[in-house]
Formats: sequence, C-alpha cells, structure tokens
Amino acid sequence: MIETYEIQLFSKYFSLVSDGALPHGKFPIIGVTVRGVVGDPQFNRIGELDRRLRNSNVGCAFGGWSISRRYSEDELARAELFFLNIPMTEVAAEEYGTEYRDVESCEFNGKVLQHFGGTDFRVVPEKVRCGLASKQVGSLRLPFGKFKRNRDLYRIWGGELVVSERLADLINNGDFSGSILLPITNINEGNQGKAPSRNLSQLLLQSSPLEVAVHSRFGETPFDTESGGYHRCAAGVIAGLRPISPLSIARSSWDGSDLCRTAVYVSARRGLFRPYQPLVVSKKFLMALQEHAMKGFQFEAVETV
Repeated sequence: MIETYEIQLFSKYFSLVSDGALPHGKFPIIGVTVRGVVGDPQFNRIGELDRRLRNSNVGCAFGGWSISRRYSEDELARAELFFLNIPMTEVAAEEYGTEYRDVESCEFNGKVLQHFGGTDFRVVPEKVRCGLASKQVGSLRLPFGKFKRNRDLYRIWGGELVVSERLADLINNGDFSGSILLPITNINEGNQGKAPSRNLSQLLLQSSPLEVAVHSRFGETPFDTESGGYHRCAAGVIAGLRPISPLSIARSSWDGSDLCRTAVYVSARRGLFRPYQPLVVSKKFLMALQEHAMKGFQFEAVETV
C-alpha cells in the first residue's frame, strides 16, 4: 500500500517545511497545496509545526487535507472487507421535519464555541452530549432535489445513509445480507416546477458491529495522536472525527454479513451533525458495486486481525 497526502498549507509557513518556491500570481496566496508520500520529511515537518502551533494556541498550519491509499493487486485480492468512504451531502433531515427522540444520553467533558458579543467567540469547557441516544422516529423526510443524480450512495449530516433506486434494486436482488431498506418521504413531491419524481431509500445496517483493532487511529488531522479531545468520548464509543489510518478489524467480530458497521462511531454531535458508524462491506458487495458502476464513494481495503 502507498499512502499519499495532499495538504492545503497556509503559505506563510511554506518556507518552514519545504525547500521549494511559492508559485507567483497576481494576488497574494493565502494557501498552497503540498503533496507527497505519508511519512516523508515534508509531511513530518508539517506535523511538528502544526502540533507546536496548536499547543501554543496560535492557530494551525493548514486548512484542508486528504490522504489517498493505493493498493497492489495482491493486497486487494487478500482483502475480505472494504471501508466505503462516503462524502457528506449537505442535507439534514432534521431541518425537513424528520423527528428524533432523545433518550438517556451520556455526557462528557468537551469544548463548545460560545458567542460573547460582537466578534468575540471563544472555545470554552462544557458538558457535551454525545448524541448516540438520539433515535430517528418514523421515516426520513428529505427534499429529493438536493441529491445529485450522478451518485448512488449518500450520507447526510445526521449520519444516515441514502441510496438510489438502482442501488436499492441491487441490494434487494443480489442476496446481500446485513441491512434493510426503508422508504423516505420526498417533501418535494407534488410541488410545481420540480424535477420528475425519483425513488430514494434509507439504508439501515443491522449486522453485528465490527470491533476495531486498537492500532486503528481516528482524529481531526493526520497528525492527531492525542488519546482524548473534543471529537472523542471517555468511553471510547466515539473514536474521533474520522479515520486517519487504514481501518483494522477483529475478524472474529465479523458475522459474514455483506454490509456492516463498526462498533465505534466517528464525527461529533455538533448542531445538525450526529456521530455515525462507518460502513464496511464484503468483497462480494464491493465487486457488485463496481460491476454495476455505482457512484458516490471511495473504497479502502480493511485489515482483518
């Protein structure tokens, strides 16, 4: 496996981590994209700079980032499970009338952003509800027009999974285990001037949760090595903001289902965002997705231990 990174570094720090020259343009450059292989000297310098800036409470070294993993044919052939990375669709069912019931929910010592007047915003310590006990009541209510037609798999802000009609047909007709499909109420239905009706379904995972191996890492940045923080809970149920290393699963926890979820959650309870369990699928299901040219995800091989 080869891991490559792409980091949107703030240009004022470029000379501290790279021997190259900043590109020249007509306007001042706020950020510059740097690329390389995870673990190379530039990557390590960015990580050390970012840690020092954050520890000094003077900001951070970069904005966005991504890590891509490329596998050999042999690695793909050996893999039994695959993690599906699904980008967020900017829709929250809660805003369109979907109901949720909050039952007993644990709290942990976290941090929240508070407004103190004018332009004064501060991050302050506060008890934070994890949101795992917030249960959906009834069907999802969503505006289907918000979902791009060139995709088949979506994750919305509440963590729910939505699938296209053709992906629903593939799941129903392909003898794939581990999930059920639920109807979604289209709040655009019947509105004049809207695009022709389409069918979307909610994908609900029901297989036994997969136990994540302890060496799998989760965090806010690729350099996040802290054991605690805002995006984690003391009980370990919320592992972090998102995976920052290849996902490793205890094979004994896999019940053989084709569509699975991890036992741990990622993301955080922030406004309309809720923690969710990452989607892991069997090789059989991934091959079916590829054979039918399904879109809306990237996949990574999962290590089973």
